Amino acid sequence: MVPGDGVHIPVNAPHWVTNGESPSVSLSVNFEFKGSEKSDVYRTNYYLRQLGLTPTPPGESPLKDEVKRRLVLPAIKSAKDLKHSVAMKVKKLTGTPVADPGANGNTRRM
Repeated sequence: MVPGDGVHIPVNAPHWVTNGESPSVSLSVNFEFKGSEKSDVYRTNYYLRQLGLTPTPPGESPLKDEVKRRLVLPAIKSAKDLKHSVAMKVKKLTGTPVADPGANGNTRRM
């Protein structure tokens, strides 16, 4: 890369930046498309189906969609973060490789 170049790094993609001796400026811009609200509902429905439940389809009930987006999905992400944290502590304490369930709520995309 040369001065003035930019790069796109997908959400949750691991990356590492090294800088030479000259100063460096970084700008991160995060935004959310309106359609991402619906994708949160689809993602939540995926997890609910994994639990053996039959969730209502997105758009069928605006109230249920809002509950899924604001309560259920964050709870699922928190549980995944906790599971990751415990796995890493076990690995650090025992030196035993542990299956990493993923950090920061990373999920498979449907």
